Amino acid sequence: MADNHFSEQLEHDKELLDNTFDANDWDTDISPLSLPHSFWGNLALDFMPAKDREVMLSSFLRWSIRRAFTTTPLYRHDRYSSYDVAGVHQLSDILTVPLLVKDGHADAGLPGFRDSAQEDPELLRPHDIHSAHVYKSGGTKGASTPTYITDNDLSIEAYSLARRSFLSGGMRAHERLYSCYNPTHKGGELIKRAGMILGKRTVFVKRPEDDVAQVVRDLKAHKITTIAAVQPPLHQNSQTTKKGTSFLNIFETGHTLFGSGGQVQKAFVTGYALPDELIRLANDIGLSLFTAWGSTEAIVGATSTIGGPETRVCKHNNQHLVLGPHALMVAKIAEGRLVPAKEGEEGILLVNTIAREGTLYFNYAIGDVATVVATSCPCGRTTPVIGNIKRIDNPAEIFSMGCRLD
Repeated sequence: MADNHFSEQLEHDKELLDNTFDANDWDTDISPLSLPHSFWGNLALDFMPAKDREVMLSSFLRWSIRRAFTTTPLYRHDRYSSYDVAGVHQLSDILTVPLLVKDGHADAGLPGFRDSAQEDPELLRPHDIHSAHVYKSGGTKGASTPTYITDNDLSIEAYSLARRSFLSGGMRAHERLYSCYNPTHKGGELIKRAGMILGKRTVFVKRPEDDVAQVVRDLKAHKITTIAAVQPPLHQNSQTTKKGTSFLNIFETGHTLFGSGGQVQKAFVTGYALPDELIRLANDIGLSLFTAWGSTEAIVGATSTIGGPETRVCKHNNQHLVLGPHALMVAKIAEGRLVPAKEGEEGILLVNTIAREGTLYFNYAIGDVATVVATSCPCGRTTPVIGNIKRIDNPAEIFSMGCRLD
């Protein structure tokens, strides 16, 4: 299906990207923080030749690693003292940086930083920033850990979310967005900011005390066209699933508002894998449905799309990596070292920070595994597609099965 608006935006962004850099720029390390925040929302980053993107992002990555090693207490550990930053010429070279995990594993020779961060929260804060928001991870497997985020960082991530996820997911300016995400959480704040960047006529944020009935009243009263909500797995037998403002609970209460015959025609549903039942429902009623991968440490990491050829791979739970301002990587262990997972292989999902003033993460095993579904896609994007994303209890355990990471 042709999307003239998206095509026009992409052509504009390609020209903008071509005029931003010269071919000789990549001979030296370039500060990613010197670029306008809007750069990270440039659609052409997802469509440019993969080799060119690797060279460009590696230049930014080298600069960020050097900065982290000199400003952040976390990286003053002896493990990092001999690392040669100059050897990073493509994103996969980051796999030679010592693996970072929250919870250590003695058999794998991996120290963790969760306990240290509890004793010294400044462990993760670069000393060259002055003011920052502190967003904590969920802490589902132990005490939460802080990520330091500046106002500039929020703007960078909001542009990435707005134009490389929301725009790819079919959201358009002059529509009305309703967000059910907690406004005190980083994700909730970024959804609000991204909606404004995209030019939404209205960005309505649900109050934490509002129940499902109030949400439906608000959707109708404010003529909402796009909703952002969470949908936990349907098998979860919890009070949140039964009574909370999950997407399906909202739909059941106000179903006449949804789909091609109603006013709410698009849904951004994240937090968990999209249930098969929700995908079938969306197809049946003509509701445009997409999702994205994000965390406190990195937004946005990957996104599915709406529009483009029906043969595209990047639908629903299959998501294109969004490379820059972060770079997710799927890696496995082979012969005692980390290597990129190949198409069809499962590996651990690693977070790398390319552009941020606050907390920087490199080779960070955040706690998810994923499968590399495809390395090319008929949609034209040149980034890998990942799928089958799921949580694991302790990522360090994956690297302790008969091998030691030296």
